[in-house]
Amino acid sequence: MVRRSTMLVVVVSTLAVLAGSALSLPKGIKGPLPFNATGFLQWNPAKLQAHLASAAAAQNLSVDHHKLTCFRMQYIIGERMHLALRSDSTLAPGLIRLYFNDCFPNGCDASIFLTWPNTPECLYEPNKYILTGSAWDLIESLRKSVHAECGATVSCADILVVAAREAVKFVGGTINFPMPLGRPDGLAPATNLEVSTIPSARTEQASIMLAKFASRGFDHPAELVLFLGAHSIGRAHCESFKDRADRQTDDFSRKLFWHCQNDRSWLQPLDYITPDRLDTNYYANVLAGEGVLTSDMALGNDPRTRSWMEFYMNNPDNFADDFSILMGRLFTVRGGARRGEIRKYGCFKTNAAGPGAGIPGVVSSSDQEGAAASA
Repeated sequence: MVRRSTMLVVVVSTLAVLAGSALSLPKGIKGPLPFNATGFLQWNPAKLQAHLASAAAAQNLSVDHHKLTCFRMQYIIGERMHLALRSDSTLAPGLIRLYFNDCFPNGCDASIFLTWPNTPECLYEPNKYILTGSAWDLIESLRKSVHAECGATVSCADILVVAAREAVKFVGGTINFPMPLGRPDGLAPATNLEVSTIPSARTEQASIMLAKFASRGFDHPAELVLFLGAHSIGRAHCESFKDRADRQTDDFSRKLFWHCQNDRSWLQPLDYITPDRLDTNYYANVLAGEGVLTSDMALGNDPRTRSWMEFYMNNPDNFADDFSILMGRLFTVRGGARRGEIRKYGCFKTNAAGPGAGIPGVVSSSDQEGAAASA
């Protein structure tokens, strides 16, 4: 198959999208490829570019937002991210899931970091098992470095999305995506109801996940399959797949049960073939009945999503291109109308807390692996 090359190029204040040959249909799907309201899966370069540009303009975002106030921002983050990831590759899945779980409920506003003044998002399902203290610490370190050079001109939200992009590049090779910047930091954590829009790892039906993703503008099965492709990296705590392990319905679930019975601190690779590489082996595992999470198996058992898992498993170049576009589209999720700010005293508290207020310890920095992904 001729590779469809989709290359996202950042040109000053614009998003230019170049596309090649048409996307091949997955097995079992006939006729014109269906596409969602935004035209994502139509792969129309002009339509996709217009959609992303419109979404960025509506939020007062641009790819060169910090050009005048903090020209070296992306270089600073990129350099420090490279050093951090070379030292500890387990930071990558933690950062990618922080990015997704921050943006999905209410837009990308860094509310996931707030431990003050309301109940932190990280205490709600499905966040409580996925957030890593090491990833949190790295974002705060990046904020200090950027603010030391430029002052409080860059939000924690922007720092997180740039860091997540660097993490994707580190574990995904050719996977890259442009990110419009200029988003403010939220003033309060998302509510339990808002966080519950993120599908749980215990979700047993693909229909539930499809509905939740559609509520955020990702209304094609391929988009859900692509997002869950991030399960190709990282490791899961026993608690996150206890439901699957306890059922012991197949050899793999019995193996999971045995590991956790013998070691409650066991960290199970979500992709045991290449656990630190963002690739398509995750799909192969699930289709072979060796998905770690209940939600993984739900996608493998539903014909609407299984056909796309088969497609991306057999077309890794398409996965790299399409995952890049989808990650870049995540910023288009919009929450309620909320005022924002640039947090001056730390990513974990609003400016109203003041410089002297302590930061409650919520996430342990010893929880290194990032563990359980959400759905």
